[in-house]
Amino acid sequence: NTRRRNPTTEFFQQWGWSFRFGYGVQFGQNNYIEPFAELGKFFLFSPWKLLKFRYLPQGVNVGTTLTRNQTHERTRNQALKKPVARSLSANRQLSFSWQFIDGGLLNPGIDYTLDVSSSLVHLEVDRFGRQRSMLSILDDMIISDKFINFGIDQGYTQNINFNTRPVVPQILKLDRIIAPSLRYSARYDWQNNFQAGSLGKSAGVVGTLTVGLDINLKVIADEIWSPQSASSALSPADTSAGSPGLMKRLDQLTRVIIKGPFFDWERLNFSFTQSNTARHSGVLGRPGFLNLFGRVPFFQESLPENGPSLLYQLGLSSDPHGEVVLGTKGQFPFVSGRTIRGRRAPLGNLTDLYTQGNKVIMRTARTLWEGARIDLNWSLGWSYNVNRTITTDSLGIPTELGRT
Repeated sequence: NTRRRNPTTEFFQQWGWSFRFGYGVQFGQNNYIEPFAELGKFFLFSPWKLLKFRYLPQGVNVGTTLTRNQTHERTRNQALKKPVARSLSANRQLSFSWQFIDGGLLNPGIDYTLDVSSSLVHLEVDRFGRQRSMLSILDDMIISDKFINFGIDQGYTQNINFNTRPVVPQILKLDRIIAPSLRYSARYDWQNNFQAGSLGKSAGVVGTLTVGLDINLKVIADEIWSPQSASSALSPADTSAGSPGLMKRLDQLTRVIIKGPFFDWERLNFSFTQSNTARHSGVLGRPGFLNLFGRVPFFQESLPENGPSLLYQLGLSSDPHGEVVLGTKGQFPFVSGRTIRGRRAPLGNLTDLYTQGNKVIMRTARTLWEGARIDLNWSLGWSYNVNRTITTDSLGIPTELGRT
């Protein structure tokens, strides 16, 4: 609570409060089933005897923050005080982590976070503009058509990270030679500008795919050039074809021209990253939570009244309400896809932005001598951008006006 007055301000009063509720639960590590545990004695199922399917997440956290502020002010050169500045907002958070599979080849898991901001300032005054009591506001929040009315959604930020922990089979020592990695993340946001009405809703998504591969060159070198042969003495007198002396000389020669330049390095790391960014104005419906959790994926289509589609939120569609159609073709990669545009907010001039960035990185290092080290890094990147301007009719059917 703040009060002040000065030669220009007759009175100034500002007050505010904030209330937060949070709850978190951690589940145990024994919430899994092992479908092949009893069949592991058979050689066909022995590689999968430790496979675990986890039917519960590791933990779930929820939280709500309610914030209220008011400012009353009157300057000495004004006959009436300024309009009361009111603010009543709510923030909701949800997060969970779920490792779906352990003991398999890919071992996928997911990390999910959600932050929703909403405004309840319309509950502050009655239809005559008079201040309502906090008890009346709580009645509208709790005793309403919803379980809890958090007001009008204003902002929505969602992060989904798909993580894998690949396990390489123990065949030909591949598990010691290569270490693959695969990650995908989708950051989705939705904004609602109240002043713009039905045209004030916009959405954007950033989908990032990262593929990596580590190659242990030392293990490969040790398999080709054994340490014993390096320390063996040469026999200059023995020059007959196929004799041990000739083999030792050949071994030394390959160490100099092949092993030294190409294999006496530390791990060789390859990585490829692709980032797809899309932003659209004039989207329909709510933020899209029900399209993610209220519909059965691949069996129930996303509904426009719920907001942007599931595939859009995952960064797999270039249109917030469009339909993705997959097909086949006669050349690599033998799969093709296209997006059928969906409806948008009616009677609007809208903008669609799309950007794709690709980057390939290769790095390695080696020690030259004590105190000296060399690092090699190679990077290649390319990208493209598309800006599209569209107009919509009274039914929300889009028509493209131009693109750059």
